[in-house]
Amino acid sequence: MTSSVPAVASSSPLSLSLTGLPLRSSAYTHTASGTDGNYDLTFVDGALTIDKATATVTANSDTTTYNGGSQNVSGFTATGLVGGENASVLADVTTTGGSGTDAGTYTHTASGTDGNYDLTFVDGALTIDKATATVTANSDMSLLAVTVAVALSMVKAPSTKVRS
Repeated sequence: MTSSVPAVASSSPLSLSLTGLPLRSSAYTHTASGTDGNYDLTFVDGALTIDKATATVTANSDTTTYNGGSQNVSGFTATGLVGGENASVLADVTTTGGSGTDAGTYTHTASGTDGNYDLTFVDGALTIDKATATVTANSDMSLLAVTVAVALSMVKAPSTKVRS
Protein backbone atom coordinates (compact mmCIF):
# COMPACT_ATOMS: atom_id res chain seq x y z
CA MET A 1 0.00 0.00 0.00
CA THR A 2 1.34 3.41 -0.86
CA SER A 3 -0.15 6.70 0.21
CA SER A 4 0.83 10.32 0.02
CA VAL A 5 0.37 12.66 2.94
CA PRO A 6 1.37 16.32 3.14
CA ALA A 7 4.57 16.78 5.15
CA VAL A 8 4.38 19.00 8.18
CA ALA A 9 5.62 22.56 7.40
CA SER A 10 6.51 21.55 3.87
CA SER A 11 4.93 22.16 0.53
CA SER A 12 6.20 18.89 -0.93
CA PRO A 13 4.22 15.65 -0.41
CA LEU A 14 5.73 12.82 1.58
CA SER A 15 5.40 9.45 -0.06
CA LEU A 16 4.96 6.48 2.28
CA SER A 17 5.10 2.81 1.44
CA LEU A 18 3.64 0.35 3.92
CA THR A 19 4.44 -3.35 3.76
CA GLY A 20 3.14 -6.32 5.68
CA LEU A 21 -0.57 -5.76 5.09
CA PRO A 22 -2.78 -8.06 7.18
CA LEU A 23 -4.53 -11.05 5.75
CA ARG A 24 -5.49 -12.93 8.93
CA SER A 25 -5.68 -12.26 12.63
CA SER A 26 -2.10 -11.88 13.83
CA ALA A 27 0.56 -9.23 14.53
CA TYR A 28 2.06 -7.41 11.55
CA THR A 29 5.03 -5.06 11.24
CA HIS A 30 4.53 -2.00 9.04
CA THR A 31 7.53 -0.34 7.54
CA ALA A 32 7.44 3.18 6.15
CA SER A 33 9.97 4.53 3.69
CA GLY A 34 10.29 7.57 1.50
CA THR A 35 12.05 10.85 0.94
CA ASP A 36 11.35 14.54 1.35
CA GLY A 37 13.26 17.46 -0.14
CA ASN A 38 13.13 19.50 3.07
CA TYR A 39 13.63 16.89 5.80
CA ASP A 40 16.05 14.19 6.77
CA LEU A 41 13.58 11.48 7.66
CA THR A 42 13.94 8.80 10.30
CA PHE A 43 11.50 5.90 10.05
CA VAL A 44 10.26 3.78 12.91
CA ASP A 45 8.46 0.53 12.20
CA GLY A 46 4.89 0.36 13.32
CA ALA A 47 2.85 -2.65 14.38
CA LEU A 48 -0.69 -3.69 13.77
CA THR A 49 -2.32 -6.47 15.74
CA ILE A 50 -5.54 -7.92 14.43
CA ASP A 51 -7.37 -9.83 17.16
CA LYS A 52 -9.69 -12.70 16.41
CA ALA A 53 -13.37 -11.85 16.09
CA THR A 54 -15.85 -13.85 18.16
CA ALA A 55 -18.40 -16.09 16.51
CA THR A 56 -20.94 -18.65 17.70
CA VAL A 57 -21.32 -22.00 15.95
CA THR A 58 -24.61 -23.81 16.53
CA ALA A 59 -25.02 -27.46 15.51
CA ASN A 60 -28.24 -27.91 13.55
CA SER A 61 -31.35 -29.41 15.18
CA ASP A 62 -34.29 -31.29 13.70
CA THR A 63 -37.45 -33.05 14.84
CA THR A 64 -38.86 -36.03 12.99
CA THR A 65 -41.15 -39.01 13.61
CA TYR A 66 -39.99 -42.60 14.17
CA ASN A 67 -39.94 -44.49 10.86
CA GLY A 68 -38.00 -47.65 11.72
CA GLY A 69 -34.83 -46.49 9.93
CA SER A 70 -31.76 -44.53 10.87
CA GLN A 71 -32.33 -40.77 10.86
CA ASN A 72 -29.88 -37.90 11.31
CA VAL A 73 -29.27 -34.18 11.36
CA SER A 74 -26.04 -32.63 10.07
CA GLY A 75 -24.36 -29.28 9.57
CA PHE A 76 -24.16 -26.05 11.56
CA THR A 77 -24.83 -22.33 11.37
CA ALA A 78 -22.56 -19.51 12.48
CA THR A 79 -23.32 -16.03 13.76
CA GLY A 80 -20.90 -13.18 14.35
CA LEU A 81 -18.87 -13.69 11.18
CA VAL A 82 -17.52 -10.43 9.76
CA GLY A 83 -16.83 -8.92 6.37
CA GLY A 84 -19.66 -10.74 4.62
CA GLU A 85 -18.17 -14.16 5.43
CA ASN A 86 -20.40 -17.20 5.86
CA ALA A 87 -20.02 -20.56 7.60
CA SER A 88 -18.02 -21.97 4.68
CA VAL A 89 -14.89 -20.14 5.96
CA LEU A 90 -14.92 -22.36 9.06
CA ALA A 91 -13.24 -25.26 7.27
CA ASP A 92 -11.91 -26.83 10.49
CA VAL A 93 -15.33 -27.03 12.19
CA THR A 94 -16.98 -30.46 12.17
CA THR A 95 -20.12 -31.99 13.66
CA THR A 96 -20.73 -35.35 15.31
CA GLY A 97 -23.71 -37.25 16.68
CA GLY A 98 -27.25 -36.26 15.85
CA SER A 99 -28.29 -39.68 14.57
CA GLY A 100 -30.53 -42.42 15.88
CA THR A 101 -33.15 -45.01 15.06
CA ASP A 102 -35.46 -45.23 18.08
CA ALA A 103 -37.70 -42.49 19.46
CA GLY A 104 -35.68 -40.16 21.71
CA THR A 105 -33.32 -37.20 21.65
CA TYR A 106 -29.80 -37.45 20.25
CA THR A 107 -27.19 -34.72 20.88
CA HIS A 108 -25.57 -33.11 17.85
CA THR A 109 -22.30 -31.28 18.59
CA ALA A 110 -19.97 -28.99 16.65
CA SER A 111 -16.29 -28.45 17.43
CA GLY A 112 -13.15 -27.08 15.86
CA THR A 113 -10.93 -24.02 15.56
CA ASP A 114 -10.35 -21.13 13.20
CA GLY A 115 -7.45 -18.75 12.69
CA ASN A 116 -9.63 -15.63 12.56
CA TYR A 117 -12.40 -16.41 15.06
CA ASP A 118 -12.66 -17.31 18.73
CA LEU A 119 -15.49 -19.81 18.50
CA THR A 120 -18.21 -20.62 21.00
CA PHE A 121 -20.19 -23.81 20.39
CA VAL A 122 -23.87 -24.55 21.03
CA ASP A 123 -25.19 -28.12 20.81
CA GLY A 124 -28.11 -29.07 18.61
CA ALA A 125 -30.27 -32.20 18.78
CA LEU A 126 -32.15 -34.68 16.70
CA THR A 127 -35.50 -35.46 18.30
CA ILE A 128 -37.31 -38.54 17.02
CA ASP A 129 -40.92 -38.46 18.17
CA LYS A 130 -42.88 -41.65 18.70
CA ALA A 131 -44.98 -42.78 15.74
CA THR A 132 -48.72 -43.22 16.19
CA ALA A 133 -50.05 -46.79 16.12
CA THR A 134 -53.51 -48.17 16.80
CA VAL A 135 -53.84 -51.61 18.39
CA THR A 136 -57.27 -53.27 18.14
CA ALA A 137 -58.10 -56.38 20.16
CA ASN A 138 -59.55 -59.28 18.20
CA SER A 139 -63.31 -59.45 18.76
CA ASP A 140 -63.79 -62.96 17.35
CA MET A 141 -65.73 -64.90 20.04
CA SER A 142 -64.97 -68.33 18.57
CA LEU A 143 -61.35 -68.06 19.66
CA LEU A 144 -62.48 -67.25 23.21
CA ALA A 145 -64.89 -70.21 23.27
CA VAL A 146 -62.20 -72.66 22.13
CA THR A 147 -59.78 -71.36 24.74
CA VAL A 148 -62.34 -71.71 27.53
CA ALA A 149 -63.34 -75.24 26.37
CA VAL A 150 -59.73 -76.41 26.32
CA ALA A 151 -59.08 -74.93 29.74
CA LEU A 152 -62.14 -76.62 31.23
CA SER A 153 -61.20 -80.00 29.79
CA MET A 154 -57.90 -79.81 31.60
CA VAL A 155 -59.52 -79.38 35.01
CA LYS A 156 -60.21 -82.65 36.83
CA ALA A 157 -63.37 -82.94 38.77
CA PRO A 158 -62.89 -84.16 42.33
CA SER A 159 -63.47 -87.90 42.67
CA THR A 160 -66.26 -89.11 44.82
CA LYS A 161 -66.21 -92.48 46.51
CA VAL A 162 -69.21 -94.25 47.81
CA ARG A 163 -68.67 -95.80 51.21
CA SER A 164 -70.24 -98.94 52.02
